[in-house]
Amino acid sequence: MARKNLFMDNTFSDIRLELAYYMDDLTPHEATGAIHNHRLEKTLARIRAINTKIKTSKCRPLYTKITLLGFVINGNGIRPDSSKVESVFN
Repeated sequence: MARKNLFMDNTFSDIRLELAYYMDDLTPHEATGAIHNHRLEKTLARIRAINTKIKTSKCRPLYTKITLLGFVINGNGIRPDSSKVESVFN
């Protein structure tokens, strides 16, 4: 597991604010479709450059919001999922 995380950090660390990643999950995000598409193209180009393949059956482009590992990812960025932190405040 540590090797995979190191690989992802080495490959995508310079675009970390544009791309949420964990293990083998990649999630480019942005509020507008045009910028999202640009980030998606950048991510796919990086994948091609390191000669890595993706499983297209797992690809789900152009979602407006997803929940991943206790975080909500949308065009406004990444924030904790409120249902996961609710017990902390109550």
